[in-house]
Amino acid sequence: MLPFSAIAFDLDNTLIDRDAAFLRLLTRWFPLANHNEALQIDDQGHGSREELFQYLSDGSSDAETLWQKFCREFPSFFVPDRPTNNFLTRITVPRAILTNGNSTLQRAKLKQTGLDKVFQADAIVISEEIGCAKPDRRAFQRLAETLQSRPDEILYVGDHFANDIQGAHTAGFQTCWITPEAPVNAPQEADILIRTPVELEKICPGII
Repeated sequence: MLPFSAIAFDLDNTLIDRDAAFLRLLTRWFPLANHNEALQIDDQGHGSREELFQYLSDGSSDAETLWQKFCREFPSFFVPDRPTNNFLTRITVPRAILTNGNSTLQRAKLKQTGLDKVFQADAIVISEEIGCAKPDRRAFQRLAETLQSRPDEILYVGDHFANDIQGAHTAGFQTCWITPEAPVNAPQEADILIRTPVELEKICPGII
C-alpha cells in the first residue's frame, strides 16, 4: 500500500449506522410488518425503492406519499456515532465524503449525526447533485477533483464491496473495506480491511 495524502468516506453503514436507523423506523412505523422481509427488500439501502415502499404501504397508503414521508423523517432515526465523529475531527489530511442517494435525505442525515460540522460543505459529494453514482468512475473523478489530489493519493473507505471498493479500485484509488467479518481470502481490490473507521487510527497513524 502506498502513502496517501487525502481520505474519503462513504456515508451509510460506514460513518453512520443506517441499518439500525432503518430498523428503528420499521419498529415505530410498521410494528406488525415482517421486519426481516422488509430488511431483505431494502438490502441496506441498495434494494428497489419502488418494491420496498409498495411492500410497506400494503395498499393502505400511496407508495410515493410514503417515500416523501420517509425522506422527511428517516434522518430523525439516526444516532450520532461519537467515537467515529471524534476520530474524524482529529484527521489532519484533507477529508471528504462521497455518497449515493437523494440530496435532501443525505444532507439531513449529515446534520442529524453532526457530520455536517466535521466535513466542509464543499467536501461532501452526493450522487444526485453530480449526476452520477458509485461505482461510476465519474463519481470518483469528481471526488478526486474535490480533494485536489490524484486518485492514487486518496484512500477511499466504504462498506459496499461493488459500489465502494471495486468502484474506487477501478478509478485508481487506494481502498479500505469496512466489513463485519473479513473473508478468508481478502479480495485484491481491498488494500485494508477493518470493522469500524476508528481502527484506521492505529493502522494509519500518519493521518492523525
